[in-house]
Amino acid sequence: MTPTSAKLLPFAPANAERPRFDGPERRARGAPPPAGRRVALVALSDARARKWCSRWLRQARFEVVLVDDGGAALARVEEGAPSVLVADGGLLLANGLSICAAVRVLDGLAELPVITICSGRGHFARAVDAGATHVVPKPVNWQLVAGLAESLVEARELAARLSKTSQRLEAAERSLEVAWKHIHQERDVDGLTRLPNRTRFESLIERAFGAREAGSELAVLYLDLDRFKAVNEIVGRAGGDDILRQVAGRLRSGLHAGDLLTRGGSGAGTAAIGRLSGDEFTVLLTHVHGRRAVRQAAHGLLRCLADPFVVVGKEVHLSATVGAALSAPGTRTGELLLQRAELALCAAKRQGGGMVRFYDESMEPLSERTLDLHRMVKQALRDEELQLHYQPLVETGSGRIVAGEALLRWFSPELGLVPPDEFLPAIEGTDLMLEVGEWVLRTACTQHQAWTSEGLPPIRMAVNVAPSQLRRADLAALVETVLRETGIDPQQLELELSERGVLREDPQIRQQLESLNRLGVRLSVDDFGTGQSAIDYLKQFPLDVLKIDRSYVAGLSRSDRDAGLTLAMVDMAHSLKIAVVAEGVETRDQKDMLQGWGCDELQGFLFSPAVRGEEFREMLASGLATGEAVGAETGAASRTELGNESPDPAG
Repeated sequence: MTPTSAKLLPFAPANAERPRFDGPERRARGAPPPAGRRVALVALSDARARKWCSRWLRQARFEVVLVDDGGAALARVEEGAPSVLVADGGLLLANGLSICAAVRVLDGLAELPVITICSGRGHFARAVDAGATHVVPKPVNWQLVAGLAESLVEARELAARLSKTSQRLEAAERSLEVAWKHIHQERDVDGLTRLPNRTRFESLIERAFGAREAGSELAVLYLDLDRFKAVNEIVGRAGGDDILRQVAGRLRSGLHAGDLLTRGGSGAGTAAIGRLSGDEFTVLLTHVHGRRAVRQAAHGLLRCLADPFVVVGKEVHLSATVGAALSAPGTRTGELLLQRAELALCAAKRQGGGMVRFYDESMEPLSERTLDLHRMVKQALRDEELQLHYQPLVETGSGRIVAGEALLRWFSPELGLVPPDEFLPAIEGTDLMLEVGEWVLRTACTQHQAWTSEGLPPIRMAVNVAPSQLRRADLAALVETVLRETGIDPQQLELELSERGVLREDPQIRQQLESLNRLGVRLSVDDFGTGQSAIDYLKQFPLDVLKIDRSYVAGLSRSDRDAGLTLAMVDMAHSLKIAVVAEGVETRDQKDMLQGWGCDELQGFLFSPAVRGEEFREMLASGLATGEAVGAETGAASRTELGNESPDPAG
């Protein structure tokens, strides 16, 4: 039969009543074809119709299954749902139900495309009521039927893909919503201890300010663990994190047990604890009445930490320092209250730590800038923003480099070059100064050993030591450890000590110097002549080098007094068998005068400013400094650019 034109009826209405299957309850069907595979089930009683229909469907890339009765068609559908069904409108099951109606009540086949071939208008209505997707009248254009089947299947596949995409989008939106909730929660929570972080804690203070009762005060306790970096070195970073979690747990338990809550007035106080960074914790107390209650709470915090912490099979004992501030008149914001508690903490640290100290107005010189610098230097140490530059010390007669002084530099991405005399006072007397000083010592010794391993000429490495480092009970042990780890010869390490920090009657400092002397390292007094030290101290302490301050060298050519004092210092040091170094040499006249007086070594811009390690290495390779190529004017310009090359205690 030659294909002829066909008349198509529209889709069945969505609300069309579907016939009910009178046989068994709704039955399960087989699985649909795999994705990308199209199967057409052709259920036609006429053999010629089956032949033409299958031919055009195969050209449309369908796999074709042919049946000639309703029972066989239904069985095929139940075995595996086809992509499309082409059926005679008059094809019935044994119970008289049309094949289209039987398929529609099978589970999951409500949307199966069904093309029904009908011979009259009566058949059309029954086919639509039975659930036919499209109705094609006879005579049939089978090419058109195949095209229709292809379009219906593609539309169904597209709808399925869109549905899956929509489901994935909905799932993604749900996941995103959960993620945002998690991010917002994590933004306010310290990841290690699960305590409120700085942002969250500050908001808690502000809320407490708004809700406080008349006659009561707020208090903030700022707690910092003493010498926690040394603990990290003993138990490792993972062990240190474990201890911080234990500290948080103890403080939290103390709060929940009421041990730290203050009482007074009309009711009990409340408390909140946070972790700001590193080993710094804070506690907010509300409804407090005076310093006594706050002091009791602070000592309660310290009692929580009294028992040893057990980590990696070791017992670790901790001490802490607490700074406290109350919301006295003039404290209008939570930010100011927290800042004052931090100022009190810094003041307590400068006194040696291990105590509770309250904020008072005498601490105001510790400005917000100082606190910001303290925090930024702490972060700079972690982010490896600190660097060492090296300034040569040359032998007076030959100009040969005999030593290099390691000078600390901080290149901040935010502030640019920050001079040492600006940021070091912000950390002097704190644990951070000890951390920075240890970093300088290790870095300088490691660099020295690298140059030695390259076969460069042997020199001394001079490293500045801050007063707080000198008061550290285990400085000699630290130096011994660094010497052993880096392999540097003790005689090639020179520790530079500030005159004002070392030359005084202090049994602990004397003991430290004697321990360092026994290690074999050289000890020098930096900036000599600027303090009020008794000359007798030079005889008492085991010193190897005396460095004359640049202020005397600068006045050699214009002040007979400076010249006379400088010559006297050279003669005095030599009489005590102490070598002499002159700092701040910038002109040939200064060099010639110092050389004539027998000064052993010279240091200053006449020879070279402090330079990066790579440049200093090139000087060592040549054996000379820049050979007086830098004159007085150039030297002054370099000093302005780089900052003071004769630094205070830590470089």
